[in-house]
Amino acid sequence: MSNRSNLLINEYPLIVLPTLAQYIGLNEAIILQQIQYWCKNFEASSDTKHYKDGKWWVYNSISDWKKNFPFWSERTIIRAIENLKEYGLIITGNYNSLPFDRTLWYTIDYEKLDRVASNWQNPSCQNDKMDDDNLTSPIPETNSETNTEEKENTGDGNDEIGIFLDELEAIFEQKTGIKVHGYYQGGIDMARTFKEKGITAQDFAEGIDEGLRLGYSIVRPTSARNITMSLYNKKQATKPPTRVYRDPDGKLVEIELK
Repeated sequence: MSNRSNLLINEYPLIVLPTLAQYIGLNEAIILQQIQYWCKNFEASSDTKHYKDGKWWVYNSISDWKKNFPFWSERTIIRAIENLKEYGLIITGNYNSLPFDRTLWYTIDYEKLDRVASNWQNPSCQNDKMDDDNLTSPIPETNSETNTEEKENTGDGNDEIGIFLDELEAIFEQKTGIKVHGYYQGGIDMARTFKEKGITAQDFAEGIDEGLRLGYSIVRPTSARNITMSLYNKKQATKPPTRVYRDPDGKLVEIELK
């Protein structure tokens, strides 16, 4: 029997550290590692065309990224890049000679990457983050005055998830000063996940505070999703064991086991 296969390392492989993927997500880690690979290659070959303002850069259009990652849709690539920008792990610029050329240039903020690695020690919420690939609305641009992410109307807000999302959005607006208008699919999914896991509005408020403290770009409610879940998982890991029983009135009561 042959021990060879055309599907196993007969072309240049994509390499990524599992730890990095745990911290920021698999798609994001692959792109970040490729930016590192290209920038180091330009530096090794002294390709000064890619050296701007004291940094080494790589420039790619979305279609160019798609050629490098043919197994992803353009939307998945855009989302991963936007996440990296949101985390502050990549810096973008425009050093094109033609004024109408809007192809972005990319480099890595290594100091921010090291801070994330030292502070974000619980990556267990990453699987929920990867589920966001199932969303169907495009990733928009946002600014400091309003959140312009495409929203999806899911009803009048009187259902349990809608009411909970209203509460989360109110906390987000209070903490960041960014106005949220209506419902959108990412927020609905986040609220539903929080409900299923027992994450409260107070947990979300603490997540926003922690994200802002660490310097994360909290530009929409879902920006604080992962850090909220990370903090919640840490608290659950240190929470003493409990037991639930029904009292004489039929109410469920939770007590700590000593």
